[in-house]
Amino acid sequence: MGYQIAHVHSTSEEVLPKVKSKDEGKENGKWAAVKNGAADLAKVAKTGEYSDLNNVPDLSTYADKEETEQAIQNVLDAIGDIAQFKTAVVDELPAEGEASTIYFLRNGEEEGNACKEYIFIDGSWELIGDTSIDLSPYVTWNSIGAAAQSNDYEDLDNLPVIPSVPIALSEFANDVGFITADDIPEIPQVPEVVSAFENDARYITIDEVDAYIKSRCKTDEAAAGMGYMAKVGDELYDSVVEVVNASVNDEPVEIKMTGDVADGSALLLMNAEGDTSKDITLDFNGHEYTAVTAGGSAGTQTQALHLEKGNKVTIKGGSLSALAENPNIKMLIQNYSELVLENMKLDCSDNANISYVVSNNFGSCTIKNCHIIPAENKVAVDCWFGLSQAYDEGVHVVIEDSIIDGTIEYGAQRQALSRSGNEEWWKKAVLEISNSRIHKIVNSGADSDPNHCTIILDGEAVSFGDYSVQTADKPEHNPLT
Repeated sequence: MGYQIAHVHSTSEEVLPKVKSKDEGKENGKWAAVKNGAADLAKVAKTGEYSDLNNVPDLSTYADKEETEQAIQNVLDAIGDIAQFKTAVVDELPAEGEASTIYFLRNGEEEGNACKEYIFIDGSWELIGDTSIDLSPYVTWNSIGAAAQSNDYEDLDNLPVIPSVPIALSEFANDVGFITADDIPEIPQVPEVVSAFENDARYITIDEVDAYIKSRCKTDEAAAGMGYMAKVGDELYDSVVEVVNASVNDEPVEIKMTGDVADGSALLLMNAEGDTSKDITLDFNGHEYTAVTAGGSAGTQTQALHLEKGNKVTIKGGSLSALAENPNIKMLIQNYSELVLENMKLDCSDNANISYVVSNNFGSCTIKNCHIIPAENKVAVDCWFGLSQAYDEGVHVVIEDSIIDGTIEYGAQRQALSRSGNEEWWKKAVLEISNSRIHKIVNSGADSDPNHCTIILDGEAVSFGDYSVQTADKPEHNPLT
């Protein structure tokens, strides 16, 4: 029996067209073709093409062509309305500038045609820059080649000066353009590396470094710069104290300072340490020695210089002081030796800790062409007898051509007055002053008799008193000159 189909539904298997009857399809052979064609139609429906109504793409987010073209045109029109900048090179700025114009003002004082850049805005000129370039922080090709390289001759900071030596030599002094063999300068030999091995060619050992450095210190300034503050002849030493301690009895030694010493140790010649007959000349060589430590005999270690009997000491040509911040230094010089101070300035004016600048308890002290300045109410120089029986032989102080800006003290220890042989003790305590400016001489000893003194002032015997007026015009020349 045939059947009628009014509407075709899409299925997952196939899509059928409208037909009148199944038999009709069979009769004309079209049923198979329709069935086969339905599979192809199903494929089309799944490809995403626009005919696939189940998978049509959403175009709502896409730009409208006409709207897009209009927006582009609007941007182009806006850009066209912007004024384009122009430039102008001038030797001076006009009263008013044109809009949208950068003016390059020449600067004739600078090299390289440098210009300053201006623009005219809101009725006035504004500097916006210049065309000059500062290359000073940059290195040049030549300076790169001169870069320091450590430990070799290319290190320009330590490059030894090697003088040029002419090839042609002559023994004749009058040869024009020649030098004699004696005129050839010394060429320093500078080792590149220090070695701990003695057999390394062109090397020096660690033990040789000190000697090597000393050999290259040709001036006092160079020696002091390397920390060698004293020398004996050509031999350099770390300090004055080192030489003093190493000196030998009965062998004169002259020490020269190479520079100022701001942290000097106390200088001591102690009988107990075997210093019984040393002969030392200390040439300050125009420099200053500041003692920062104190020394002396047991119980009285309060002196910057302590010089005991039997020794000879000459100190000359400079300045001596003590560190004011060290209250343990009570005396600058305590002398029992044969001492000479020559061309020296002993300035303790700002150090109230120093009670005595030069204290003499035994031996002799010659002060020549010196300037001695104690602090206020302190003693500049003393001549003191009989501190102990070991010093009953006496003391002799001579002041010549000097300025003593303070009190000179004279007297004797109380115990000395009762010891045998000291009945006329003042004959063994002699103070001689000549051509010198002094203030006053005071008696601070146990013997209060003003006649018990041996004080000679410019050839005349005097007693205690103020001599500042009498000696005001002395010395005839300035000390230390």
